Amino acid sequence: MIVVQGSNFGFGNAIKCSEKIGKYSLGSHIHQFSEIVFVKEGSIVITVDGKSEVAKKNDIAVISPFQVHSFDTEDFCDINLCLFSNDILPEFIIPDKIYACGKRAVFTPTYELLVYVKNKIPDTGEEIVRLNDISPHIFLGLKSALFAIYEEYTRCVPTEKLDSRGKILPRVLVWMKEHFTENVTMADAARDLGYTVGYISHSLESIDNMNFRGLLNSFRVEHACGLLMKSDAKIIDIALECGFSCERSFHRAFLKIVGMTPGEYRKRGPSISYLTSPNHKRTDE
Repeated sequence: MIVVQGSNFGFGNAIKCSEKIGKYSLGSHIHQFSEIVFVKEGSIVITVDGKSEVAKKNDIAVISPFQVHSFDTEDFCDINLCLFSNDILPEFIIPDKIYACGKRAVFTPTYELLVYVKNKIPDTGEEIVRLNDISPHIFLGLKSALFAIYEEYTRCVPTEKLDSRGKILPRVLVWMKEHFTENVTMADAARDLGYTVGYISHSLESIDNMNFRGLLNSFRVEHACGLLMKSDAKIIDIALECGFSCERSFHRAFLKIVGMTPGEYRKRGPSISYLTSPNHKRTDE
């Protein structure tokens, strides 16, 4: 199952830094942010668009927007994750080149870059940094570290040409973000985006066996999780507000994605995260 993290769509001018220590697994997911992974200790398996690589101590991984990726480690790791909106580095992350990705995600930085990154990227806690919330020189220092990583990465790792997934996936996901609360079908997306239904279906299936309904339900369930925590609304009302036709279909989709029923999720609290669920390989219908 592939989870779409839709909450960051349109969330601009921000950098989120966090540290993960110990065993760490995160199932296949997609988001609009760019992501940097810095391994401080141990190792971690990073799978990007179906290609698995082992990132070891002092390695850095670069993950572009809309790339399907997952993390998994059997033993110990100490890693820094840095996610940032695409307007942070417009020189590298621009619409026409968003899928000019490297042929591999992981690379070993030079000693000079390693030292620079360690001095600039926070290594404890979890924090979202916005330009308006901190002094400009701190924000620019963090941004300069990201710029330096991308400069060395693009110099060391050959890029791949744009392909059909790069053309269609971002457009489909943005369309879903705008319409997931409505009673929509793949035919509606095809009409609005100017594709055929067959082309959308084939293109999504070529990316880790995605399917339109599974992606749409991922947006709906993510939105439902927030509503379950923030309101006392009835389950059926939340289901309808999120775009489901009935409570039964909502329960079925929620259970597949989250691993528990909506009622159980509401009782156990927001500390339960469906992104830490087992790394399924397919997007369910």
